[in-house]
Amino acid sequence: MTDTQPTRTGLRARFASLLPPGHWAYILLQLVPLAIVDLLCTSMRITSATEDSDTRVGSWSWIAQLSSTVFFYLALIAFWVGVFALVRRRASRRIAVIVFHLVFTALALLVVLTQIYFILLDVTLNSESFELVKLIFQVNMLKIIQAELQSFLPVLAVVFIILANFFAVIVNRRWKPRRLRDDPPTGWRRAQSGPAVVASTSLVVIASLVVSALPNGQGTTNFSRNRVVSITMDSVTKRLDDKPDGFTAPTRADLPLDTRLVPTSRTKKYNVVQIVLESQGIQATSLGVPGLPTTPYLASLAKESLVANRAYTGMPHTTKSLVASNCGVAPPLDTSNSEAEPGGLAAKCLPTLLKEQGYATSFFQTATKNFENREKVVKGFGYDQFFPLEAFDKKGFSETNTLGYEDDLMLQPSLDWAAEQDGKPFAMEYMTLTAHSEYVLPEGWKMRHYVDDETHNHYLNAVAYQDQFVEQVIDGFKKLGLYDDTIFVIMGDHGEGFREHGRRLHNDTIWNEGIQIPYVIHAPEATGTQGKTVDAPVQNTATLQTVADLLGFDIVGGEYHASSILSPKDNERPLMTGCWDIDQCVAYFPDDRHKYIYFFGYKKPQYYDVVADPLEKKDLFETLSDAEAERLKQEVLVWQEEVNATHELSRRLADR
Repeated sequence: MTDTQPTRTGLRARFASLLPPGHWAYILLQLVPLAIVDLLCTSMRITSATEDSDTRVGSWSWIAQLSSTVFFYLALIAFWVGVFALVRRRASRRIAVIVFHLVFTALALLVVLTQIYFILLDVTLNSESFELVKLIFQVNMLKIIQAELQSFLPVLAVVFIILANFFAVIVNRRWKPRRLRDDPPTGWRRAQSGPAVVASTSLVVIASLVVSALPNGQGTTNFSRNRVVSITMDSVTKRLDDKPDGFTAPTRADLPLDTRLVPTSRTKKYNVVQIVLESQGIQATSLGVPGLPTTPYLASLAKESLVANRAYTGMPHTTKSLVASNCGVAPPLDTSNSEAEPGGLAAKCLPTLLKEQGYATSFFQTATKNFENREKVVKGFGYDQFFPLEAFDKKGFSETNTLGYEDDLMLQPSLDWAAEQDGKPFAMEYMTLTAHSEYVLPEGWKMRHYVDDETHNHYLNAVAYQDQFVEQVIDGFKKLGLYDDTIFVIMGDHGEGFREHGRRLHNDTIWNEGIQIPYVIHAPEATGTQGKTVDAPVQNTATLQTVADLLGFDIVGGEYHASSILSPKDNERPLMTGCWDIDQCVAYFPDDRHKYIYFFGYKKPQYYDVVADPLEKKDLFETLSDAEAERLKQEVLVWQEEVNATHELSRRLADR
């Protein structure tokens, strides 16, 4: 036996003898540092204020939530030890080394991508997250990512990953051979037979992966579970799971594709103007917080309007919210922008219905037409004319964020368009932009102090700017003599989070700061709505039906997902709002005062009395019985399955 041949006995010695010391060093020097980085990132996420949890470094909860990643890397190390113990031919070994480094690079990129995703969206990757790739490569999305990260860290991370592939060779000066592709030293031989190698390494790999996949006992398994394990299990589970109990597959008759408006004795063809306020939640307005002077005009207007005090968006994401308000159905629960595809809306939308009644239609926005294929989406709604950023002369106006310019840019062109209709009824929609992150105010705006946090204060100033825009629109209609014959529907598309419950921005901020919106309908006196309020929870999916109701039309040929807010008790469908990221969170209002939030295993479910506790400070989930909690969860899963099936059916029908 040579000096390099192992002489120790026992399981540890036999395992160590699978590879020469240099090859062990190479594998460990590549994978252990990656494991440490992954553990540090996971620790940051599970202890972050973003998750609003009590997990502390060193606690049992912390250890339990890190264990999945520890055992995943143990399995990974054992797997590659087995591979290189079995691969003996030089050509095969070189191929194995290339694959090893490709896997290392892919894992490192996944660690970085997971962390960036968390920083940007406050949620973690799942099997559906890669749909975002389509949007990420839009120029404007890249600008948003750069603006939110405000650094070159992603670029540095990619450079570091490339260099890290040479780490083992650079560091290892002691153990031979220094490279995995090199043959073992002369005289060295493996102590175990091939079948024994397969058996021992497979046992470690399988046992470690099983432990890695186990629930963490904290109710946050999907959040803390190693991403490779979680994404794999998520993909497999989705394909194997049966439909939830209570699910009924939709048919074409269930889709409101053949609806039409029928005039009645009440019909009066008022103009319809929707003003959708970017990122404007109720808690940022004087309506929601009377002592907050951000929207004095809207508060004043509300006194002579129909106001829904508890209105919610269909999804806290602009394009999805526009689908809800224009088409009267729950938007597609995806991040792939499927609403821009043929059949992506699953309904005949309000602009199309009004066009059939002789209305002219137009849509105005100061954002670029390209972001999330807005032009296709707007045309799908049925608007004949689309006026995006590219349609306006920008001289004298300010760029406010990565997507476009200040809202005043579209004011005069829109008023000119309205005047050109010369008595013909029209429906038009404004989509404002200024309150979108980064919250950049136009030149000349005098900053006001609302809160001490600088970013939050800029946001509230942007909300105040949008309030002035609303006032200018309505004043413009008065000057044109169109005011008395126009129904104005003024609403937020969604809110904005500032860590009230740990999360920032809006896409997955499922608490009221993210999904409760101002909803004001200022209509002619003859409609009998002035000074009225609706206290029941309603959703912007009711906009189509409410406008038809106010115009005096009946809707025939199909049913939409909500009733007019003038008769909210007629709504038999559950009021639910899904997060933008798939399988991350859904808010469900099972009755007039309670709200249930399901997080798909990323967080424990939550339950609030939003009448007594509108800021959602006291979680009542523990007061629910197991049967009640399970019923609420199943109702969410059934709703999600039905929405997905409805949109899938609509797209299939469009492809025929």
